[in-house]
Amino acid sequence: MAANRRALAEELGVEPVWMDQVHGKHIGRAVEPGRTLAATDGAILSLADLGLAEGVHLRDKRKAAVGGAESFAPSFANPGGGDASCAHRVAACVMVADCVPLLLLSRSSPVGAVVHVGRAGLLAGIATDAVSELSALTGVQDLVAIIGPAICGQCYEVPAQMRDAAALQCPECVAETRWGTPSIDIPAGLHAQLARAGVCEIRHDRRCTFETPSLFSHRRDGGVSGRFAGIVEVATRPGSFTNPGAAVA
Repeated sequence: MAANRRALAEELGVEPVWMDQVHGKHIGRAVEPGRTLAATDGAILSLADLGLAEGVHLRDKRKAAVGGAESFAPSFANPGGGDASCAHRVAACVMVADCVPLLLLSRSSPVGAVVHVGRAGLLAGIATDAVSELSALTGVQDLVAIIGPAICGQCYEVPAQMRDAAALQCPECVAETRWGTPSIDIPAGLHAQLARAGVCEIRHDRRCTFETPSLFSHRRDGGVSGRFAGIVEVATRPGSFTNPGAAVA
């Protein structure tokens, strides 16, 4: 794990902030590179936390695979082009292997977030809390949400009692497996929560981790699995720059 983290940091060119994920709803702040936020399942990135308020450089970082993981972030174009070197950068990472890696970023402000959304986090409303925190820093209408690869509703089998309990909090997550048993669709439930929170642009990587051999799956691999990463980075560079936004890797 340590070697893969070092390799990822080398690929990014910056040491990301990590989270000690516990399937909770605590959201911390990504400030100190390389730090691990204890008992945390969401991290807010804001250049204001670093005492910075310069323009934000939007970069598309589609780096090579690290430790068998894949890049899944949609591309955000940088129409201004130019040098991608940055004076100030902060990145945060969410690690998953069936749960949803949720990436949030603003098109107008130097802010973003990474959120670990499993069944518990979905029902606890951690994504809604993250949107609320970001809305205090940027307009909710400027937020873009990226729902990364996760186990799909047709594969995430659960006991009927568990599904029924989940339905009381998030009706949109109710699903059925391909073989006709009760299941929970975390991405569908998450999409509904984000929409209700006011996020207008919601993007999906609809690959199912259980069904995609190149992606790690805790359930498919019997609990012995690696993790792949979702990363958000916000960055500035010296001089004038007119393209606002945040970078996703």
